[in-house]
Amino acid sequence: MKTRLLLPLLILTVVAACSPSRDKAVAQIKEQEAALLDDTLEADTLKAQRLMDAYANFASRFPDDSLSPHYLFRASDLAYSIANPQQSLHFLNQIISNYPEFPELSTCYFMRANAYEECEMNDSATAAYTEFLQLFPNDPFAEAAQFSLQNIGIPLNVVLERLIEQTATIE
Repeated sequence: MKTRLLLPLLILTVVAACSPSRDKAVAQIKEQEAALLDDTLEADTLKAQRLMDAYANFASRFPDDSLSPHYLFRASDLAYSIANPQQSLHFLNQIISNYPEFPELSTCYFMRANAYEECEMNDSATAAYTEFLQLFPNDPFAEAAQFSLQNIGIPLNVVLERLIEQTATIE
């Protein structure tokens, strides 16, 4: 009888001891954040990927923790900064789907549209910018979203030429 009771308790103790606590996970993330920018201002791709993995792992293990959407947001930003807009999209979609009360939700919607555009997924970018403008018409990024909508698929040099012409006309 004692063996039946002790075995589950022993298993629970071993599992708890083997899985890092929330505080330990946060400390490990902080160490990786510091190490990422230790020697240089440019992100080391391998260190960045490890940190993104740590952010994603934390959000997966502690989905109800208030830090989870913030870590996913950082992961998205980091992915975008190392030229991986597809991975950035993954993190942004997680935030949009799972954290509707996240304070930076409007920024997530805008960044998602931008990431679609960066991936040359113009139909998805158009839909995402339109959704952003419908949900957040007074957001500080609304003007940029409207500009992007008008210029999706147009080469950057053509857009710049148009801006120069418009500026010259105003002067």
